[in-house]
Amino acid sequence: MKIIGVMTGNSLDGCDIVLTEFTEEKMNDIAFFSKKISKLLQKNILKLKKKIKNRVLLTENLMNDSFFIKVHNDYIHWIKSAIQEFLRQERISPRDIDLIGFHGQTLDHNPPSVASKDFPAYTLQMGSGQMLADLVGVPVVYDFRSDDIFLNGEGAPLIPPHNEHVAKQMGLKNA
Repeated sequence: MKIIGVMTGNSLDGCDIVLTEFTEEKMNDIAFFSKKISKLLQKNILKLKKKIKNRVLLTENLMNDSFFIKVHNDYIHWIKSAIQEFLRQERISPRDIDLIGFHGQTLDHNPPSVASKDFPAYTLQMGSGQMLADLVGVPVVYDFRSDDIFLNGEGAPLIPPHNEHVAKQMGLKNA
């Protein structure tokens, strides 16, 4: 299987993409790509995060908030353009990709390590996997963080296996 992994982090500096091929025996990172975020989208995501953190915008009202909808749609279209640019650069057809892994953009996050009885663990991610799949034409798996938080993880379930893979490729011991 050939899978594209897409990540945007809290630094809001850009989108990182990796194409990995999986066989029964191993996984092999084939190509990498980064695309900077526009200053306007970065500013709007930060404004949205602040509104949510300060409870000016409640999560139950997100789908009715025109600013959230605009920022969300701009974000998904930016991710789509990054994937398409990556595929063009690598001369890869979307038909050659089996799926895209996409966690979205963190808007608010309270993992179990800092959660309390009064402030339980949760995560809030922005990004529609279905919308991205429709735009790119490749199936998308998404929302990795929510299940990991629910299972008492920190919300980064793909990091340990990928780090183990990289360590093995580098020949590090105990990998």
